[in-house]
Amino acid sequence: MSDKAAAESQPDGSGRGVDRSTRGARRVPGPRQGASAREVERFIELLAARALRENPDIDYATARRGAERQWEAIQRTPGLVAAMRSWAPSSRAPDRNDVSGIAEVASAVALPAVSRVMRGLALTPRERERGPVSDLSGAVASIFYMAATEGTCNALSAFDDFTSGSVAAPWAFGFPVLPASRSQRYRNLKTITGDERHGGHDPGILVAANVELLRQLRASHPRVGEVAIVDVTRLAAPVPQLTPASDEHLQALRRSDMGNVEGILYEHDGQYDNVNGWKAAVLVDQATNLPLVWTVARGKAYEADLLLQVLLPMLFSVWDGCPLHTLIGDAFYDTEPVCRELVELWSVQPIFTRHTPRRTDRALRRGAKIVVVDGKPECPKCGPMTFVKREGFYTAQTRIADHKPRGAIVADVKRARTRWKCRCGLFADASLYAKDNYRDHTYWPRDDESKRGLQRRALELYRNGIESTFARVKQRGIGTRDGRCLWARDSGIRFLFGAEQLLHTARRVAHEIGAYQLLHDEYLELGLNLSGEPPTRARMREVAQRRPPDLKTDWPRPGRAAHTRLQDAA
Repeated sequence: MSDKAAAESQPDGSGRGVDRSTRGARRVPGPRQGASAREVERFIELLAARALRENPDIDYATARRGAERQWEAIQRTPGLVAAMRSWAPSSRAPDRNDVSGIAEVASAVALPAVSRVMRGLALTPRERERGPVSDLSGAVASIFYMAATEGTCNALSAFDDFTSGSVAAPWAFGFPVLPASRSQRYRNLKTITGDERHGGHDPGILVAANVELLRQLRASHPRVGEVAIVDVTRLAAPVPQLTPASDEHLQALRRSDMGNVEGILYEHDGQYDNVNGWKAAVLVDQATNLPLVWTVARGKAYEADLLLQVLLPMLFSVWDGCPLHTLIGDAFYDTEPVCRELVELWSVQPIFTRHTPRRTDRALRRGAKIVVVDGKPECPKCGPMTFVKREGFYTAQTRIADHKPRGAIVADVKRARTRWKCRCGLFADASLYAKDNYRDHTYWPRDDESKRGLQRRALELYRNGIESTFARVKQRGIGTRDGRCLWARDSGIRFLFGAEQLLHTARRVAHEIGAYQLLHDEYLELGLNLSGEPPTRARMREVAQRRPPDLKTDWPRPGRAAHTRLQDAA
């Protein structure tokens, strides 16, 4: 297929372009309509999670019963089950009951992309005139250990696990070195992350390593990076969670290096609450439910700005040629400026939820006027019109084929339109141009009677996949009210949150490529799962030498040459 033909391809449910340049080609059969028992259970759980998100007052049993009724209705909608199956995540996390947590962490940090980042972070990021160079391996390992384990995110507990706890933790992280002084251990954390007075390493290198792993995963899961979900969460800072009465009151609550901590007032189920902390925004890959890119910003940062000015530029800068073509989000992003910029500048088609229908009047050629409800025109005689096709959209595939950079407007964006016709023949061809209303005249129409509309509805149902990301962060004790990490301030929270996101992707990749099984076998051979006399460090190092070369880990030796930033070392 020529480059021009590839550029004219449109994304379908399988995530691949549809070649419209070849006529008479044999049609590839679509997915079967029926769903297996496992798929049905996943769909019902997905619907139940959505119900709990929209109405937190109900219990799980009530949400489950409602989800089962909704699933029965979905089955009666022709084509919707097939659309849900075509967009179902292709990579899923393994059953946690069958996984050894510490062996999984060991396999994740042994991956070359993660190991390289950890080694670089262990280099002193700022030059010193005199004095010894600290060994930062223990501080780096402690950050990743806190990001990997559930419970209270406590640096002192992490230090204790490496020095006086089980030998499994030192084995998993390649025997890092912690200084004897507790105060020096905390200073080493600040050396890595930096603070308002001294610069540290750039937390963006965690994002770059994460994208490297996802591109590796894309070889076996071709839809990785094509559809993303966006959302934000609030992270509580280690300060009293009182509603600030004034800016002066907030300043009194803050500690040093907490300039981004702000009071976030939000409504939850009719009740107002406040969080003094930060706002974390994440783009999650829909095909795997793994994070793509993320950022931790000030508490009152505008969510649309985080998406358009931080997340998307970051993604396309670290992943040249990223195939992202569709973005899913909640109703907060359903505004004309956001949708317009996504389509015109980024060639990303929005799918944002909407709670109430939006009615607009539209004048067609020859002076005829119609009512448009959520982008679907209605004939005054026969009612809602039938979707015919979409055309003229400058898609991500076309932009990539034309070598046009993301974030820049192109000349062909004004031709995009959706075409409709009515059943009675009064309107044989009604065109709705995207430039007139980017919120409603979308690439994915709100129409349950067409194939494209059913695919849109299926993708909306998968939006809750991002909630598992935020739930996992809170399970680690990151940003929770009762388990706030006292050392993680403006600089530290970026590393802690980023390390958690990176390790989640690394875990999945370790399972996919077989690294977890290798490290788990080593874990069992050493008897680290048993009580009694632990193996010696010499024995553990001897067994570790049998690993494949790309899974062997070691730490850099501190010295004068270690005065460097990770960016320079790379």
